[in-house]
Amino acid sequence: MYTTCDETNPQKQCPAAAEIERSWTVPHSHQAVAAVRQDVKCVLESCGVGRGTVDTATLVVSELTTNSITHALPPVTLRVAVLGQRVIRIEVVDAGTSNDVCQPANQPTDEHGRGNLIVSTLASRTGQLAYFGRVTRWAEVPVAE
Repeated sequence: MYTTCDETNPQKQCPAAAEIERSWTVPHSHQAVAAVRQDVKCVLESCGVGRGTVDTATLVVSELTTNSITHALPPVTLRVAVLGQRVIRIEVVDAGTSNDVCQPANQPTDEHGRGNLIVSTLASRTGQLAYFGRVTRWAEVPVAE
């Protein structure tokens, strides 16, 4: 289900082409978020993406997948693409509706309600597409030079 990090042969994870794409079917469980975040980190690092950008991208992955698991129906699919070494596009597809709105945090002590704000702050672009009972929520993280 998940990729494995082969640190002895990074080209196995990241071909010489400037663009790569990986996808995961994410189990509908909050415990799966940490595992998929680690897999994304491994793939991005093996492609030579810098640590700061990797940290930003994995935080966006974490927020989008957590929101999907919390507020939508399975299956959840995560796609991560490095486009021309300039941007990382992160997409989470689920069986939610475009009307699914996460409630914003009302108090500083609230534990939930900041995911969309975090994603929109970290990403250069965000959006969503609804089609045939599926919703894709996406964000683009610029690759730092």
